[in-house]
Amino acid sequence: MKKPFNNNQKILLFGIASVFVMFLLYQLFLSPYAQCVDGYKKRYGSGEIGTSNAKVFCGSQRR
Repeated sequence: MKKPFNNNQKILLFGIASVFVMFLLYQLFLSPYAQCVDGYKKRYGSGEIGTSNAKVFCGSQRR
């Protein structure tokens, strides 16, 4: 039989999982690029073409 995780392993696993979740939250919602796309879609419309234009506009603003 396999031994269950001890407390140190649980803490390490929880830490790795929390860092991964924070990374995903930043990339999907909190980054300046994501905020730019969201703001552009709210202002100019969120259809398929509006989303594409927002990504192009915000991508060109990063440089």
